[in-house]
Amino acid sequence: MSQQQLSEINSQLIIARTQRAEAEARVRQVQRLVRQGGEVGSVSEVLNSSLIQRLKEQESALQRKHSEMSVEFGKKHPKMIHLQAELGDINAKIKSEVQKIAVSLQNELEVAQTREYSLRSSLKQIQEETGGDREAAVGLRALEREASANRILFETFLTRFKETTSTQGMGEANARVISEAEVPSGASFPKKKLLLIVSVLGGLFFSIVLVFVLEMLNPGLRSPEQVEEHLRLPTLGVIPSSTSKLEAHDYVLDKPHSSLTEAINSLRVSLMLLNPDEQVKTLLVTSAVPSEGKSVLAMLIARISAQVGQKVVLVDTDFRRPTLEKKLGIDTSQPGLTDLLMQHDLAVSEVLLTDEKTGMKVLSRGMSSYVNPSDLFASKRMQNILDELKNEFDLVILDSPPVMAVTDSRVLSRMVDKTLFVLRWDDTPRKVVKAALQQMAQSGADNVAGIILQQVDLKQYGRSGYGTANLF
Repeated sequence: MSQQQLSEINSQLIIARTQRAEAEARVRQVQRLVRQGGEVGSVSEVLNSSLIQRLKEQESALQRKHSEMSVEFGKKHPKMIHLQAELGDINAKIKSEVQKIAVSLQNELEVAQTREYSLRSSLKQIQEETGGDREAAVGLRALEREASANRILFETFLTRFKETTSTQGMGEANARVISEAEVPSGASFPKKKLLLIVSVLGGLFFSIVLVFVLEMLNPGLRSPEQVEEHLRLPTLGVIPSSTSKLEAHDYVLDKPHSSLTEAINSLRVSLMLLNPDEQVKTLLVTSAVPSEGKSVLAMLIARISAQVGQKVVLVDTDFRRPTLEKKLGIDTSQPGLTDLLMQHDLAVSEVLLTDEKTGMKVLSRGMSSYVNPSDLFASKRMQNILDELKNEFDLVILDSPPVMAVTDSRVLSRMVDKTLFVLRWDDTPRKVVKAALQQMAQSGADNVAGIILQQVDLKQYGRSGYGTANLF
């Protein structure tokens, strides 16, 4: 309790000293201004007085009035004398109020000094009273430490005494316990966590290596990027495979908003953008090897172009394995291209057939016998037929045989505006495609517009990381 009182009085003494110092500072300020003849009204206590503020306002108003009336009246005018008397009265009141504030400040200083003196006396008295308590507390702590040490020593002797008493008459063993055995928390071998981590990392590494090996062993082309890298040609279209039971050339008519139809429309736009100043009117569709889907692609382009209002003619120039007649249900006993080439008196309009679903024209293989198709295609008659078709139709599409099988495509490619090279997605070996393109280049066919990836599996295409966004 004495220590608590001592702390409280000490805190109050500090506060009292601070208040006394502040009061002394205010009193000294007033005294200095009085000695120097300064304006006592600048002191904060004076400025904060509401009465003085009101008197100052009245003084300011009377001074303004005095200034205004001094112009009109003289100094000895009764009104001026009365106004000066009011000003003197207000100044006297202000000085009286300032004197009261100065006296109040002096009183506050005396009260603060008295309170500080009282607290100092109380602090001194409590310090004298607690002096003896401190000496007694020191002696008490010394006695407590001695008693605690004696208690510990007694307990140690008592424990050893009990141990000695309990072991009397018993034989001492030849062994002693050095340390207690610890119960294991798990098996020391095998280390399951380490084996699991190694197995996961090993499996991941093996999977990555396997993917790279399979990618290297795969001879086909899967993306436009690979086509650009290996063949140095742009990819004009990525045509998805049709999962419908309908034939692809019938499916695009029944499903005008399907992905297959959109892919063909995207290809048509790419063909139009190849040369904006000059329309592509004759188009050759070929491939490196059979079963690439070139004939299906030629029918798709022809039917969709005819459906949007173009005048289209589809010409079957694959004399050895004609496909268009079977796909479109054309009577093979009708005259066709071979008849036009062999019989010069036969007109083109006499052999053209009409597709009932789209209205496009079809020039089938024909019935006339021949010796070598390449000689027929290289003839002047073939060039005249193409020129006549080009003048009459907006788009002439030639379905030609594979490049690696025969030389027909190399001959025909020099007669058309552009050539589309079809390869089957993830199937046709890139070396075969390169060899076919080199043969066409050697024969003077420099109008290969680009590559068409045919029969693309959209799900696998997306899983491979290329994304379906590249299709259209």
